[in-house]
Amino acid sequence: MDTAGERIDVLEVATKYHAKVMSFYEWFQSRQSRIHANELRRLRAKERELLLLQLDIKIDMHLAMDRQGIPHTGVDVFTSIFTSREFEELDSIPPDSGKQATRAIELLEERFFPVPEEIKRKIHVLYQKPQPYTQEGNASS
Repeated sequence: MDTAGERIDVLEVATKYHAKVMSFYEWFQSRQSRIHANELRRLRAKERELLLLQLDIKIDMHLAMDRQGIPHTGVDVFTSIFTSREFEELDSIPPDSGKQATRAIELLEERFFPVPEEIKRKIHVLYQKPQPYTQEGNASS
């Protein structure tokens, strides 16, 4: 402060300080990522596994709702997964085209992970119009 003279350019000081802080945080993040790379990789794998389990459970719940005649839509399954933009995209696809399920699977695979065939099959069933069920819980013909 003594050597600054009568005027201090606060914007210049703040900008330089901000650049130093950001540089430190970038270095720190990079260093942490290298040090903990194996643990972070295992964490991400477990997060994908958890998301798949949650998705499978949600789909099964919605399919059970179908069997009980409880109204719902296929996209309800993806409430905590897809963004509002992705929901808008799904809504723009005609529901009777059969393409909503395919696009939902593509979105999952683009953002997260390969979707197992069994879950793909369930997603396609989920987007179909509910079939009438007999008392035994089987689809009637």
